[in-house]
Amino acid sequence: MPSVLFFSEGHGAVTDQEKRLHRAQLLIDIEDAEKELAYSRDKAATVAREHENISDAIRRNIEIDPSQADFTVDGEVANRLTPTQITFEGGQTAAALIAEMRRARRNLFDLYERRRKLPLA
Repeated sequence: MPSVLFFSEGHGAVTDQEKRLHRAQLLIDIEDAEKELAYSRDKAATVAREHENISDAIRRNIEIDPSQADFTVDGEVANRLTPTQITFEGGQTAAALIAEMRRARRNLFDLYERRRKLPLA
């Protein structure tokens, strides 16, 4: 809230006391505004980190080749988004994209396995 300069009751000149109160209120307003900016910057940094983490997860999934290791518990954990990332704006899309890539890898892996088990003749 911005500070307000209060005038003496007689609407005459501002007293030294009123000037000090005005300066004190201004310093409080500045301190509050600095805290609000620091909070906003911290929140923005958190948002940026989440975007980076989601992007990293998508990039990791792009590079994964179909293999049995991808479908183990460790593979599941390595490819999972955190609850924060999933509920984060864009996180649902990222989770769906990762799931789609994983389904496609699973399908390809299964096909490779079927081919491997077929006789060569």
